[in-house]
Amino acid sequence: MAERDPHIVLGIGRGAGPEEIRRAYIALAKRFHPDVNPDGEARFKAINAAYGILSAAVRSHRPAQTPHSHREPPRQERPQYERRQHERSRDEGNAFSELFGVARKKAGDQTLSVNVEFLEAIHGTKRRIWLGPRESIEITIPRGARDGQILVAPGTSARIVLHVAAHSFFRRMGLDIWVVIPVSPIEAARGTRITIPTISGKVVLTVPRLSDSGTVLRLAGMGVATDDGKWGDQFVRLRLVSGRKADLTRNSGHSDFGTPDSGPPDPGPRKIHPLDFQA
Repeated sequence: MAERDPHIVLGIGRGAGPEEIRRAYIALAKRFHPDVNPDGEARFKAINAAYGILSAAVRSHRPAQTPHSHREPPRQERPQYERRQHERSRDEGNAFSELFGVARKKAGDQTLSVNVEFLEAIHGTKRRIWLGPRESIEITIPRGARDGQILVAPGTSARIVLHVAAHSFFRRMGLDIWVVIPVSPIEAARGTRITIPTISGKVVLTVPRLSDSGTVLRLAGMGVATDDGKWGDQFVRLRLVSGRKADLTRNSGHSDFGTPDSGPPDPGPRKIHPLDFQA
């Protein structure tokens, strides 16, 4: 039937190149995947089959096989046919990797990489990953997961390498969290109470009198927690700026910490003050 022509299924012309085919496939797969669209399973299977046919045809420089042109290969052509089927399956897996944010390594080493947001790694989450175009599993990312940490996918021999994204405001060092908070010279001289972010929400922080730029304050037990009962702290480094700029910067959630690889500032001989805070 005409509607089963792979070009029609993906909504592309017969002269479409590999990138156009891939883009069309990913757009439709996102729309009709059963996890997103419970009524789209049949359409999703058709999209997946159409992509496999077209990607194999482009790679072999042969016209795509439609239901009218499909035939079993002669015996002498079966090795080539089986190789094309293998490559088709590989292409489907690569496209799924792009679609769901999972990058597949070499076929034999069963290692996948999963991108995780900063706060997801801090608090733990569950993530569905795809081992192939038709096979997925759910993994648990534990609290306090680290960038580069390796998990073992349940029920398989696959290893999962976590890639944790940097945060625009917080920086993690071990189990500790560092952040830079702007205060005005008057606030620093007189002392004040300001609302600041933590990885668990906002708290009210007391800035001691006669604080200076570079003063480091510690929020005990408000860093990263792990499932084995370990806890880190949050460190707050004060930075003196003009009064209006301090308010604007705090309200915008902007941090002047620097690049993700710069590490926490060295507090030098400055005093670590106890904190008076409330949720």
